[in-house]
Amino acid sequence: GGALVGMSSKQRNGSIYRRYQCTTAKTTRGKECSLKPIPAIHLEETVTNTIIEFVSEPENLIEMFATAQKNQDSLESTVTAERKTLNNQLGAIKRQTANIANAIAENGHSQTLLSKLQHLEFDQADLVSKLTQLKGQETTSAPHLSTSQIKKRSAMLAKRFQTKDPMKLR
Repeated sequence: GGALVGMSSKQRNGSIYRRYQCTTAKTTRGKECSLKPIPAIHLEETVTNTIIEFVSEPENLIEMFATAQKNQDSLESTVTAERKTLNNQLGAIKRQTANIANAIAENGHSQTLLSKLQHLEFDQADLVSKLTQLKGQETTSAPHLSTSQIKKRSAMLAKRFQTKDPMKLR
């Protein structure tokens, strides 16, 4: 089967019947999905109960926070290393540009020097653009929570899921 997609249809009595159906049942001609449509209320209740069960165990959230922190640290480390590399390259290009500008000032210009200067200026603009893109990848660090804070949040989340309003649960 494929991924499930939410569907709804109006019944004869005017009520709306909501269900989840395999995407291949709608998109693949000549092939039938072996999974029959699942009433939305049953699937959503099962998913909600699984989430409640998960967040009710503080150890699950502790592990989830630890994994998120490792991923965050890894991303920050990668971005920092890339920024350092780009800044080193930018410094080298600026030095080369200054050397060529000095050579032109002292000896006059040649087509080769002007061409090299133009390439360096293009490379410099490219590096500045890449550094700007890296700034956009900077993330705000997730708060470091103590075990007791995570347990409190776990209880709070579990309590929020106790509502019977299906719209709030979704």
